[in-house]
Amino acid sequence: MLAADARAERERERADELAARLEACLGAGSLLPGIECPPPAGEPVFVPALADLEDDSGNRPECWAGLEDPNFHQCTVGRPGATGERFLVLGDSHSNALLAAYDSLGRTTDWTFDIAGHAGCYPTTRTLHGPGTVRDACTEWREAALDAIEGAHDYDAIIVTRRHLDEPDAERRERDVEALVEAWNLAPEGVPVLVLPDNPRMDRDFVACLESEGRSARTCAARPSPTPSRPTCSGTPRSRREMRGSSTLRRRTAPTGSARP
Repeated sequence: MLAADARAERERERADELAARLEACLGAGSLLPGIECPPPAGEPVFVPALADLEDDSGNRPECWAGLEDPNFHQCTVGRPGATGERFLVLGDSHSNALLAAYDSLGRTTDWTFDIAGHAGCYPTTRTLHGPGTVRDACTEWREAALDAIEGAHDYDAIIVTRRHLDEPDAERRERDVEALVEAWNLAPEGVPVLVLPDNPRMDRDFVACLESEGRSARTCAARPSPTPSRPTCSGTPRSRREMRGSSTLRRRTAPTGSARP
């Protein structure tokens, strides 16, 4: 155990040193035009360190509620004193996992993000399942989230996302879609809802795979799953945008009588 702790500490030190020295060469930023990065050499170094990867959520207690916490905790991230666009962000842990990205985006623009998240809970008009105290806490938080959507007159947009594990049967999916559309329709006129599809889910323990494979980390990758079909349903969000894994925003206005969450 002492040897493992010492190894983890060395990993952290190397990761911090590499991040400070080669910040522009980490992740997707290394692919930008004009960026010249040295070829990898020596043992692989992961940033953040593998020892910290499972805890690298970026979440904050001031905008987070646990499973049995019914309170609507909200925090603001971005550049202090910003006067540009304001966004309301609501969802479960998969929503709050993006908190650091919102903060970084806000600090490089004139935007601010008001964020509130709850474990296993998201804005919908459908009662979500779970043990009694968990279900009751989620119900109370959902009611506050729906009130926040309805009162979002001063926001430029509302951002929602949630955990998505499997494709339910057609009847349940239709109920889920209807309840989501009802929740989004509470948004004031002219305030669009931005829907972020969930991240792909790995089918293996990728942290253990990275530890064992090292520089051959490509063997730990997974093929993306096919894009699920999007059934139509009754209910008409006035306007909606969809953000995928890029900076592109595509405006989509739903025709009367149908919507595609």
